[in-house]
Amino acid sequence: ATLTIVVFHRRDPSTLPFALAPVTDSTDPAFGLWVDPDPTGAPVALPDGDTIRDVVKPGSLVLWTDHPTSPTLFRWYRALIVSDHSTPTAGLRMGISFEGDVFGTIPKPDERLYILPGAVAGLQLPVTLEGSSEWSE
Repeated sequence: ATLTIVVFHRRDPSTLPFALAPVTDSTDPAFGLWVDPDPTGAPVALPDGDTIRDVVKPGSLVLWTDHPTSPTLFRWYRALIVSDHSTPTAGLRMGISFEGDVFGTIPKPDERLYILPGAVAGLQLPVTLEGSSEWSE
């Protein structure tokens, strides 16, 4: 298993983590962007006056998963470039490039990108899981 320790800088506890979905339809004007998966039902709320670039800055860490409800893969990536394409009618939309080869191809519709505002550093360590003990029960 992998143990991940994430460091937050000036984290605002009122700003909750949120998920973004990829736009994979090449005919969509938002193709290649990460967008609010449900902008009409429960839109992503940013702190008053903030844009996505205030919440996710170059160097921030984001968490990628392969499925929104039953993920099997989790990976942390560092944002290199962030661009805000949000509009009042379309909701939250962002373009983001990552350090290293993240997806290799166009992201699949089920993939999610979780934004944890203020996540600035992380350490991942491989760990061996042991059997149950008084510490794990």
